[in-house]
Amino acid sequence: MKGQDVIDGLKRRLRVSSDAELARRLGITGMSLHNWKMRVYVTARQTAGLMAKLCTTPVSGQDVIDSLGRKLRTSTDAELARRLGITHMSLLNWNKRPSVTARQVAGLVHKACVAASRRTEDAAVRPVVEFFPIVRSESRQGATYKIFSAETDGVSAHPYLVGLRDELESSNGVYVFFDSRGQALYVGKARKQSLWSEMTNAFNRTRGDLQTIRRVKHPERRQRYRTSDEKARQPVPVSVPLHELAHYFSAYRVSPTLVGDIEALLVRSFANNLLNKNMEKFVRQTREHK
Repeated sequence: MKGQDVIDGLKRRLRVSSDAELARRLGITGMSLHNWKMRVYVTARQTAGLMAKLCTTPVSGQDVIDSLGRKLRTSTDAELARRLGITHMSLLNWNKRPSVTARQVAGLVHKACVAASRRTEDAAVRPVVEFFPIVRSESRQGATYKIFSAETDGVSAHPYLVGLRDELESSNGVYVFFDSRGQALYVGKARKQSLWSEMTNAFNRTRGDLQTIRRVKHPERRQRYRTSDEKARQPVPVSVPLHELAHYFSAYRVSPTLVGDIEALLVRSFANNLLNKNMEKFVRQTREHK
């Protein structure tokens, strides 16, 4: 094996781009590294000696911070400090340390874990809008209904409605439809599609016997009214879409890993009030039944 092959392999493995940085990581001079590259043949003993230098070379704070920056794919020190849960000044102090102990590295990892957990908790559930009044409007083709339209007079767009629609179009999570009294009617999740797409689909979906109310069918064409003595009109169950029942909606942005569990929690909490067909299971229960 050539010395050049050993040095190139170490560069790739240690993810260093320059000879100077590699020499520092190996604990040798730049001249020694150059001599290694010039060797036509290296023995196992020579390679082992180089590895021993690598293992006994103290790890500097700069090495730890650089490696974490690459691993976490951060572009600035400020971003890396935020991800690690430390101040920018603490990060600069880490960069100045000529060597670090295992205990110091463990402390930094612990802080990073706490910061990650806190970020996850903060981003787990965030309201997009709550109890927003539905103003049903036809789609452009007239085939379906939208829960609201951002165009107030057919030309100009309402900035609040535009912002709300954009947020729903760019978010995943869970949503709830309510009736005119504010009672929950239907709970759904949007994991693959956006909240806007999933809510629009649910708003227009016909769901057979699950979503029925009793109605009387009255004539729509021009004809004479007939009393009940002449024509008895019996109330019968009629399937109705949500756009005839829902008056308000709420939507929540939810962390992708929690969407299923949040939906299950809501459905199971109001199992006797909702029009949902499935009694959703928690993610763990779903895995157990596979």
